[in-house]
Amino acid sequence: MSKHSFHHILNNMIFKDVQLVEVSDYYYEMEKHSQNSQNKYSEQLINALKASEDGLADEELDEYIAEIYAKEEYYKKTHAKLLRKNTFLEIYSLFENYLNKKCELCQEILDIDIGLKDVPGKGIKRAKEYLTEHGQITAPFSSHLWRDIKLYGKVRNAIVHANSTVENKEGENKEDENKEFGIKNLPGLIVTHKNSENFSFTLDENFVPSCLKTVRDFVDLLK
Repeated sequence: MSKHSFHHILNNMIFKDVQLVEVSDYYYEMEKHSQNSQNKYSEQLINALKASEDGLADEELDEYIAEIYAKEEYYKKTHAKLLRKNTFLEIYSLFENYLNKKCELCQEILDIDIGLKDVPGKGIKRAKEYLTEHGQITAPFSSHLWRDIKLYGKVRNAIVHANSTVENKEGENKEDENKEFGIKNLPGLIVTHKNSENFSFTLDENFVPSCLKTVRDFVDLLK
């Protein structure tokens, strides 16, 4: 194995087997914590409501019921929503840094005069342009995995810049319910509101695992 190949393999291993594993472990641990907490407060709420129905209601019990209900709703909605959103953003950020590092390795190994910062654009699109034009790495970027990763980029931008709201695709036939904008088809992305101009979304428990698999599979291509 050449020194050049080793550097690329090491870069892949650090990203896939260390950084992504850490994020994945954290995510599944916190999803379990969220579900366990939700179950705990649901059980407490049922018991408190039963006590109230049995004639034990008083002001303190009413306050307790309201407090437990609020905690159950937090873990059912807010905690899970923030966990999935923030974990996804971390995955995307790590992936962008990984691609940038891949560009730096190509410049060093191939002794290219042009650096990543010399290429127009930003983010993963700029890295893709560098790797295809200067690193001569093309096949992975023609795959369905890269297509989905670009869709994840749109999700990322919507979360960061538009409060999880996306404008409808320009020129889309809005009367055709079967012709939907790309990110709507990503596993685990749930449309919560839509009109003729835009739609909002949230992420369910399938979104982060699907994103992780897509990124891992793409890295396997980008050797």
